[in-house]
Amino acid sequence: MIAESMSWIFIFLAGGLLGLFYFGGLLLTIRKMTQWKQPALLMILSLFVRVAIVVSGFYWLTEGQWRELLVALIGFIVIRMIMVRRFGPMQSPPAIAP
Repeated sequence: MIAESMSWIFIFLAGGLLGLFYFGGLLLTIRKMTQWKQPALLMILSLFVRVAIVVSGFYWLTEGQWRELLVALIGFIVIRMIMVRRFGPMQSPPAIAP
């Protein structure tokens, strides 16, 4: 019983780490966009890398079991909620007058 509980806690925390990687990477990408000549390329590359790593992590972590996937997703979503509260919505830059 205790071993099973520890397993659920580990899966929850690992899902949270995947969320931290995904949303932290998104935050870094958004902050670096102004420094790139082609910000769309940066956004697409970042998206593909983040999604590939997170999907691979979920697959490895849950071994195809839906209960473990659900627990990992809850950890992922909790990190998203924390980061949204911490960083809030980003302010849009002022419009440039023609």
